[in-house]
This record gives sequence, C-alpha cells and structure tokens, in this order.
Amino acid sequence: MRFTARNERWERREGLEPWIATALDRESPLRLLRVQGSADAWLLSRLRDAHPGPILLISPSSKRAERMAGDLRAFTAAGEIGVLPRYDVPPFDRFSPHPEIEARRMSLLYRLLAADDQTPLTVVAPWSALLRRVLPRAELR
Repeated sequence: MRFTARNERWERREGLEPWIATALDRESPLRLLRVQGSADAWLLSRLRDAHPGPILLISPSSKRAERMAGDLRAFTAAGEIGVLPRYDVPPFDRFSPHPEIEARRMSLLYRLLAADDQTPLTVVAPWSALLRRVLPRAELR
C-alpha cells in the first residue's frame, strides 16, 4: 500500500481507521511517501497503538532512523523503541566492528527474538543494518 499526503484515504472524512486496518492486513508492506517532518512518526505511533506485537520500520539512513525513533518516543508511550545500528566497518575488512555497536545489535536482536505477538516492541533500522547476515536463532538463544 502506498500512502501519500495527497492520497484520498487521508481526507478528514475517513480518518485513520481505514489506513490502520489496511496497514495491519499484513499482505503487503506499508510505504510512507512524501510525508514531511514528524508526520511519519505520528502516523506510525497511531499504528503502534493499534498493533500489540513487534513492528519493524526500515529507514533510508542511520540518521533518519535515529530521528524517527526519537519522534516515535515523543508521540507514543506504548512499548519499547530501539534502533538497530549498522556496522561501522565494511564486510571482509580485517577490522572488527566496535564492541558497543555489536552489543547494541545483539541486545536488540535478542529482544526481537524473545518478543511474542503481544510484546509492543518497535525496531527502527536503516536498510544498511539489515543487509548483513546475523547469527542463527539457535545460536542467539
């Protein structure tokens, strides 16, 4: 589903209920396009209030992910909001990632693994953080 500020669903007469119902349908990913400022975080906070389980939000950059997580914390009090950091070294480099970044990633991945359908966990991740392979579930437990 594509959602833009000019979309007919965004008119005041319909409200947010049809949009939230479509977003919770889970048959297709939800894409927020041309939404400016903190409006995306406000819309996603309404979705967070309606959905009891974990939510993964993918952002175009690390800076945008941090900003979106901060905005979400301002708009909603439900659940935990975490940012999955990207690695600071390229793959196949001889250097290891920074231990703090690795610890933050593993902590958030474990919380996501331990979450059930009723755990209000929101993970905001830049697309670059999702490209690397992670440990298998059995190893992480």
